[in-house]
Amino acid sequence: MGSVVREDARVERIDEVLQVSSARATARGGEVAAAATARLGVFLAAIAVVRSASQAAKDALIVAMAQWLVAEDAARVAVGSVFDEMRNALGRPRRHPALEAAFPSGPSTYTEVPRAVKPTMLQLLTTRIGGTSAPPWTDAQRAEWSAQIEAARVPLLASGDTAANAIAAHRMARANYASAVRAGLRALVVLKRELKYLGLTEAQVHEIIPDEATRRAAGGDSGGDAGTLAAAATAPALPAFGTPAPATSSAGS
Repeated sequence: MGSVVREDARVERIDEVLQVSSARATARGGEVAAAATARLGVFLAAIAVVRSASQAAKDALIVAMAQWLVAEDAARVAVGSVFDEMRNALGRPRRHPALEAAFPSGPSTYTEVPRAVKPTMLQLLTTRIGGTSAPPWTDAQRAEWSAQIEAARVPLLASGDTAANAIAAHRMARANYASAVRAGLRALVVLKRELKYLGLTEAQVHEIIPDEATRRAAGGDSGGDAGTLAAAATAPALPAFGTPAPATSSAGS
């Protein structure tokens, strides 16, 4: 006996099965097409809407994360550059109390921290630069160094907020997509029973509804009649806020 795709299958796989089943039933015509339209039509229309929204949210997330990563890298460069300038003004000592007051662990004090707190750490750095003095440093120099850090902090904070909102929007859109697809799957199970009531055999039913057992025997998601509808539609592996950033050099090159 054949089987319908399971509810715990990938959302894209279930979506694929629904579309294929509808297309085959429509091509069959008659009572089969009418039953499929009556049972699946509303669900397929709803799925099309949330699928599009999910893809749009994914696209927005990719852009937002790219912008945030650019801002993060610019902030890393700014911290390293300011550290070097401050150290150079002191004659490049191996250690100096004033430099250590501003950079207790070197540039990594501000670059190798959880992403969510980086803007706050950069704000702390501007405060420390303004409140730390050493004979070679002038007030104008310290003001310029603070301005460089602030110029990196502002876009980092803005892009971080945008990325956080994009992450939340993508999660919601994916959840809506999954919910709609699984509702469609439940309707597909009912359709299978209805097709049998119309006199189709099990084999004939699975000429319309892809047979999950056959697909699995043929090699899983890579097999089957329709191929993979959306192999690239799942969310990309992107850096998450609140997790440590990749290690960077202490020189801030």
